[in-house]
Amino acid sequence: MMMMMITCKEASFLIDKSQYTDLSFKEKFNLKLHLFTCKFCRLYNVESKLINEKIQKIYKIKEYNYKLSDEQKQRIIEKLKN
Repeated sequence: MMMMMITCKEASFLIDKSQYTDLSFKEKFNLKLHLFTCKFCRLYNVESKLINEKIQKIYKIKEYNYKLSDEQKQRIIEKLKN
């Protein structure tokens, strides 16, 4: 059984990969088996998902901050004319 276990490094790779794409059946199985036995990787899994969610939230908020006001648009147009 232990020979089938993946390392923490492999588990962290699969944790990160799972946030961006689907894992194969074998990858899911190996990751779940590893997470069942390793409290450090379980913690990394939780923290990684939390960080990813926060980053996505920040980028969604910043999308709305990039809109120019009408005054800013007018100044740019004037500078381009000159």
